[in-house]
Amino acid sequence: MAEATVYLAFPSKAALLDAVIVRATRANASEPLGVIAAAPAEEVLPRLAASNALLMARAGRLIALGESASLMDAQLRPLRNRAHRGLRAAFLAIAERIDEAGLLRIGAPEAADVLYAIAAEGTYLRMTEGAGLAPDDYANWLTDTLGAILLA
Repeated sequence: MAEATVYLAFPSKAALLDAVIVRATRANASEPLGVIAAAPAEEVLPRLAASNALLMARAGRLIALGESASLMDAQLRPLRNRAHRGLRAAFLAIAERIDEAGLLRIGAPEAADVLYAIAAEGTYLRMTEGAGLAPDDYANWLTDTLGAILLA
């Protein structure tokens, strides 16, 4: 595709990268976080981990690219911040669901922060590409890790 054609659809490289990331994160087989938050509390972490594994296998590298690019491109920062606000809100709803069942060892806001930090693209890439964990084993690893940190 010619550069001129790309810029007819996308006014900037930032807009193109954002569209690619949005497409990769929405067009995948992962379960929506809102559905996970409504699940029975004992199913939440395994379902979150399975969903996260599917999402990261498809979009982890693109998300990491977007994170890096946002440090250098001011046009990407508002898009990144909007995505992070949505993710943090979803993780808080998930943590509150687990907390309602009395399963957390820490408060829901702190648990949401842990989910935000651990269920991130950097963790997925470090574990699968850096530490050699098979992508098929990532969901179990994430479930076990989050359970060890969060559950009473």
